[in-house]
Amino acid sequence: MTANTDARQIRDKYISLPNYDDGYSRVMLVGTTGAGKTTLLRHLIGSDPNRDRFPSTSTAKTTTAEIEIVTAPTPFKAVVTFATHDEVLGDVQDCVTVACEEVVRGSDDTRIANALLEHPEQRFRLSYLIGSWQQRTTEDDMTDEDESYDTYNDDTTTQSRLRTEDSVGTEEVEQNNAHLRRYVQAIRELATVASQHVATEIGEYEEQKPADRAEWFADFFHDVLRRLDGFADLVDDILTQIERRFEMVHAGTFEGTSDLTLEFPECWRYETSDRNEFLRQVRWFSSNHHEQFGRLLTPLVNGVRVQGPMWPTREELALDRSSLVLIDGEGLGHSAKEAGTISTTVSDRFGDVDLILLVDNAAQPMQAAPLQLLRAAGTSGHADKVAVAFTHFDQVAGDNLKRASDKREHVIASVNGALLGLQEQLPPRVSETLSSRLKTHTFLLGALHRPASRLLTRDAQTLRELMDFMRDAGRLPTSVDLLPIYDFNRFIDLELNDATEDFRTLWQGRLGRVEHPDVYREHWARIKALCRRLAFFRTNEYRHLRPVAELIDELQSAVSDWLEEPDRWTRRGTQAEERAVVDDIRQAAFQRIHEYAQIKVVNEHIDDWEEAFEQRGTGSTRVRARLMVEQILEPAAPPIHSRSRRTEREQNFRDEIRDIVRAAVEDVAERQGETNSAPNTSR
Repeated sequence: MTANTDARQIRDKYISLPNYDDGYSRVMLVGTTGAGKTTLLRHLIGSDPNRDRFPSTSTAKTTTAEIEIVTAPTPFKAVVTFATHDEVLGDVQDCVTVACEEVVRGSDDTRIANALLEHPEQRFRLSYLIGSWQQRTTEDDMTDEDESYDTYNDDTTTQSRLRTEDSVGTEEVEQNNAHLRRYVQAIRELATVASQHVATEIGEYEEQKPADRAEWFADFFHDVLRRLDGFADLVDDILTQIERRFEMVHAGTFEGTSDLTLEFPECWRYETSDRNEFLRQVRWFSSNHHEQFGRLLTPLVNGVRVQGPMWPTREELALDRSSLVLIDGEGLGHSAKEAGTISTTVSDRFGDVDLILLVDNAAQPMQAAPLQLLRAAGTSGHADKVAVAFTHFDQVAGDNLKRASDKREHVIASVNGALLGLQEQLPPRVSETLSSRLKTHTFLLGALHRPASRLLTRDAQTLRELMDFMRDAGRLPTSVDLLPIYDFNRFIDLELNDATEDFRTLWQGRLGRVEHPDVYREHWARIKALCRRLAFFRTNEYRHLRPVAELIDELQSAVSDWLEEPDRWTRRGTQAEERAVVDDIRQAAFQRIHEYAQIKVVNEHIDDWEEAFEQRGTGSTRVRARLMVEQILEPAAPPIHSRSRRTEREQNFRDEIRDIVRAAVEDVAERQGETNSAPNTSR
């Protein structure tokens, strides 16, 4: 179980997520960072970009917590869950460490403070909690450099000024600045002491070759720095300031701890019938407004669930009172590295939702991350849940695109090209399902940055069609009385061997143990950071390094291909019926493979990940790589040799995957009220 699933269970105690039994459709919005999924969500819930500002948007990573919205004719309710004290401790330690590095590099106070205030992953922004380094900018002291490009654009919304009671006051800003100046001074002193210690052992930082300087930091400087009493004192001081931010929240109720100085609360709850007051209070946990820096609890939040009458406000949309659960999470990322495999924080919700709405940028359609999302949905049996909403349609331009119809055809052609490229990676039935879905379930939207009242008529109409489609997505699928029969005596030994070999080759290449033309060697510092995350925090990834998600991807692809060709059927049905049943089995297997990969890669190897992390000094990179491969990755994904050469570990792995697939088939059979007549399996 990961931190995300734990937090969802906490939120379930106070606000449940209704499903189709309750007349609801569950919709998950997924897309690359900056594609506009949160902006689209604002329109779906009638959130004004200036007045309401919920959920928050920006050009950088904004949504790092799960946002779940239940539309309902009830008073407004919210439950917000938080990261644990230990998780935040790790983030603060990282921030202080990186700031100390800037001292060694000779940076000025501003650069040191900026390093402290924003985590390298851009997921934890300390400035939201304890204030920004520079004094708050007001309208009176803005310069020409601060003038907005949007000042003279009536169609573009800008970040508005807040009411006095919603912003951090001058006295509080000055107090925060005083703390920050003290922190920067302490960081300078710590870094100086630590660097002097390291210099006596291996030499000054400036004396190192450029290629060796990262190792000087991570294997020597970091170790010495974190052992200093002053380091722990500074981190504790910052954590104390963070904990005091909970005390500044006067509305609602904190649950889960009686002493905020010892542990963070489990969650915060709030209920009111006043929409404006409701959003005003929730924003302390979700906003990114600069005038609230120093009080925002946003970086500590891992989930926000709200319920209430949150519907569109535009006249032709306002009549809709659809019962929807809308889920918005962290973006997929832009780069090919980030898009290599879909994070488990996204894929583990596939089975919980009725619609996977891929939100993509029409001006740059179907790049690496959206394609990987389509592939992941297809191999996991969720292809019939996928639809695409293209944003930024107003920005599609070209000398050959004169009319709106030309632009529409241009975007649709990108979808067709993407599906064509996926055909080689997907079973035929899955490819057909995706193709059929996207031909009829692609929506084109433009200028969503405008308030709802200023949307073009065609965009408002498209929103209307999208909401109708969302509402209908939650209908209970029709059950069919047919089942595929599989011969588990002829299980996927070859396919499994290919899957585990691909997984191991990927990581052997990343770790520098083998050379591979398609795999870049990862910097050892990122590998070490991954080991730390998996050893000490309830997570299974670091940036684009996702061993659990990658093993899931390889195993599910092999299983998906094998399920495509059953030995026979209890009776033959239509292509659509047979495709639906096989996808049901894929879904059941996918859920089990998710759990299996988490156990085999992380849960069973916490001590091994810690041992790999603890390696330091000359040769530590090679030792860490060997430990990861021999003690974790190979046991989790062993080769499958022929029966005569197969080891006990290989046989156990093969049998475990076979049993997962068999159980998935039996689950679907049980739901249909039939007994699977597949032959007994011989080991």
